[in-house]
Amino acid sequence: NSNVSTGLCKKCNRQKPPRTHHCSVCNKCVLAMDHHCPWVNNCVGFRNYRYFFLFMVYIFLGVLFIIVSVLRFHPILDNMGLRLFGSNTGDALIRRVYVEPNVQNAFLISVGVLFAISVLLGWHVFLVASGQTTIEYYANKNKANQARFRGGAYFNDYDLGMTRNFEGIFGKTSYPLQWMMPSSREPPGDGMNWQTCKTAFLDQFDNV
Repeated sequence: NSNVSTGLCKKCNRQKPPRTHHCSVCNKCVLAMDHHCPWVNNCVGFRNYRYFFLFMVYIFLGVLFIIVSVLRFHPILDNMGLRLFGSNTGDALIRRVYVEPNVQNAFLISVGVLFAISVLLGWHVFLVASGQTTIEYYANKNKANQARFRGGAYFNDYDLGMTRNFEGIFGKTSYPLQWMMPSSREPPGDGMNWQTCKTAFLDQFDNV
């Protein structure tokens, strides 16, 4: 495993494990830091990244359920509204003023949230599948550009393949759908020792 310190944190004045970054908002180093989230007023990193990822999945499924329900059952709701409020002019006005606008507003808000959460969730699916955090993505992109300028190529040391990358976040399982279930279990590893492509390659020979 890669357990060699990446150096000294200039702000904490302490040694940093691999993939650790200093958060200027929390004023501390965070293991496998992805970003500081203002919505939860906390850093998203090694300890809570799985919860953050699943939070986005649940929001996506929730707003998708609302949109499908409105599209599928809106005519039925209209008929129910007619029976509930009646068909005379006054009751129909109440239905149009109070019922239909609320359904339409819920639909429009859900469409907007679905678009936003789809982009964010898609981004983090890509990050997990490629074995990197948001911070590491931009650092790796810069390193790749530098290597390309020199006529070489750069590869992310922590990209172990999509399956093993997901297992590094959610743990090993025979049924990947279990990854989407709520769980209070600790994330795999300790956040300080990380397997790299090199160590994974050497482990294959050790197991022979």
